[in-house]
Amino acid sequence: MIIDSYVERNKIKLKEDISVAYYNAYFQRCKTMPNLKSFLEKLDKKEMTDEEMYNNIKKWHGLVDS
Repeated sequence: MIIDSYVERNKIKLKEDISVAYYNAYFQRCKTMPNLKSFLEKLDKKEMTDEEMYNNIKKWHGLVDS
């Protein structure tokens, strides 16, 4: 369990590091800097209802139209 936990933490850290590098590259190429407040608000994820989750899964699997 300890090794699995360690591996999982490292995967999360790696994803965070890649995300930081990606956004650094993105912002360096922007002609105009986006408003920080609006950018950060997009990162906040609202909780979905069970029905919304189910509908998203159906869309991913091509079971319904977008």
